[in-house]
Amino acid sequence: MNTTNLTHAYEFVRPENTEAIGISMNFAAKNMRDAKKKGEDFFEEVKNDVLAERKIIEQNYYNHIFSGLVHVMNEESFKLRNTDEFSIESSRRLIFTNQDCVSYVQILVRDEINIIVQMRSSDYENCLPTDLEFFSNIPYMFYRVIEQRDETSEEWKMNFSQKRCKFTVNFGSLHVY
Repeated sequence: MNTTNLTHAYEFVRPENTEAIGISMNFAAKNMRDAKKKGEDFFEEVKNDVLAERKIIEQNYYNHIFSGLVHVMNEESFKLRNTDEFSIESSRRLIFTNQDCVSYVQILVRDEINIIVQMRSSDYENCLPTDLEFFSNIPYMFYRVIEQRDETSEEWKMNFSQKRCKFTVNFGSLHVY
């Protein structure tokens, strides 16, 4: 399902029984600030005490994922510092992987900012909303890191900040307890 509405995408993937296997959800935003706001608004819409606590618990995990993405970007930039080979707009290397629940995140910056996520496992009601808010914030967080770099031009910042954001979230197991 393709939608710009995060709430509709969330409702669409709700497992019919206790588990859905091998499904995907897609949502989009007109730019990184819109994506961040959609994620925050969505979380506020569905938030309860369990999710509020879960968001606090997951914060270190989300920082770990994002730090991994920044590390890859910095590593690639350093390796290719004296060449013109590394470009955020053409790289396929901005990837974070591990064996945890969020097992893969890739950022592809082209005409749009594409965030592709593979979830090994997620709890639909008690965790997925916090994950979706985090994913929605990745383009904005990524921009905040890049804008601090000396070589980042004002034109590039303006162009990046106005790009449409597309999110694809794939689930191995999406479950309800």
